[in-house]
Amino acid sequence: AAGDRPVDEGLRSRVDAAGAAVHAREDEARESRSREERENLERLTRLAGHAETLVGRPDLTLKDCDHAARDVKAALDHPGPLPSRQDRETTVERLRKVHAALTPRVQELREADDWQRWANATIQEEICRKAEALVAETDAAEAARKLRELQAQWKKVTLVPRDQSQALWLRFKAAQDAVRATTDQYFAAQAEERATNLARKEELCQKAEGLSASADWVRTAEAIKALQAEWKTIGAVPRGREKVVWDRFHAACDAFFTRRREDLSRRKQVWAANLAQKQALIAEVDALGSDGDWERAAKELRRIQAEWRAVGPVRKKHSDELWQRFQEALTRFQERYVQRDELQVAASVSEREAACVSLEALLPSGDETASREAVPAATVITQVRDAWSRWERSGPVPAESLAALTERFRRAFASVVRNYSDEVRGTEFDLESNLRKMEELCQKVEELVSEAAVTGPDQSPAAILAAKWREALAANTIAGAASAATEEARRRAAADSVRDAQAAWKRIGHVPEDLARPLAVRFQKACSKALEQRRRSP
Repeated sequence: AAGDRPVDEGLRSRVDAAGAAVHAREDEARESRSREERENLERLTRLAGHAETLVGRPDLTLKDCDHAARDVKAALDHPGPLPSRQDRETTVERLRKVHAALTPRVQELREADDWQRWANATIQEEICRKAEALVAETDAAEAARKLRELQAQWKKVTLVPRDQSQALWLRFKAAQDAVRATTDQYFAAQAEERATNLARKEELCQKAEGLSASADWVRTAEAIKALQAEWKTIGAVPRGREKVVWDRFHAACDAFFTRRREDLSRRKQVWAANLAQKQALIAEVDALGSDGDWERAAKELRRIQAEWRAVGPVRKKHSDELWQRFQEALTRFQERYVQRDELQVAASVSEREAACVSLEALLPSGDETASREAVPAATVITQVRDAWSRWERSGPVPAESLAALTERFRRAFASVVRNYSDEVRGTEFDLESNLRKMEELCQKVEELVSEAAVTGPDQSPAAILAAKWREALAANTIAGAASAATEEARRRAAADSVRDAQAAWKRIGHVPEDLARPLAVRFQKACSKALEQRRRSP
């Protein structure tokens, strides 16, 4: 009858939900237990691996070995849940083996530690005796230094047997306190002295900073060097301030000396330029008079002396030597100036000889009659022009030298022109052409003289005056005026022709003086006569 009752759907839902919740909790519990087992297995595996690594280390310490042995023993006593029986058996067996290996190592290391502590105790006792002996040390600085060394040694042997540790430490501390009682006064005085040193060095810093911008290079450099020397006499300053105060002092000194180096570099450039100018002036003095113009040389000398005074200084090591060279150059010029006439003559002779040598060089073996070698026409013309130019611009020479030089030059020039007739043809050195031009000009002017003689022969002054009077009277008539104008035009044309001939004569090329002189005299005589006749004609 109960089975026939209708099922309450709400109740069924509640029952289903409760069952699902129970299953979920069971699944969660199983998952949590499984996770715990895995984590525990990983922990034990890491512990076993770490312990196994320690067993093989030669530098294993007692502390590390004992700690690992305790951890392994605790894991063996309470291994905790593991995923499976196989995992438990494998892990526990591995832990037992590593524990068995660690146990003798712990014992061995403990015995070594005991021996080390015993040895350290002996060393600490020796340190205590040394520290107690320092109480009698009269040199406080030496006592403080040795105490620091003993403290450093103590830190290396701190492990001693526990039953002796406290007593040894108290003994060493008492000795330290006794030594410090004697050194504290020393360190207090030292601190006061270092503070005084710091104040002195800061004062030097202020002085150096005040001098760093000075441009009085010599005196300031000496002052800063004195500050640096005084700095070296001052002792130490409080710790932590050494670098700061030194950097400040060094920066001030370096600022001045850097500026001085830069200024010296600039001055060296100026000195070098002044040195070059003065050397150039010395060279100019040595060159004065080389062109023979001694009047200009004297003016140039005054200019050079004024420029020398205007040029700035040079380096001290060059100054005296340079001044001496300048004075010597002036002396040499004065000597040349006094001997200027002799020097001019010698230069002229040398110039004329050079012209002769230049021409003779074109002749084979110096023999003007020998057959010549082939020389380019351009070279011949250039060399002849240079020789002729030298001869023309050279100054006067004594008569006894002039005749021989002239004959030498004439012979060389004539030989060159003869030997190189083809090369000089058509140039200013074409001798035949130049002589022909001279002859033609002479004939042209002489024809003017002949025409003047036909139209108006030489008359006495009275006859010329009467003719001029008649000309003046005739000029009052129309025909007379025309005749006078024609005559005037004729005279002007004749004068222009003479002047044109004179200009053409000057353009004629080079002719040896012995050949040119007769024609020149002839030409000049004809020109003078023609002009004189034109002036005297009525």
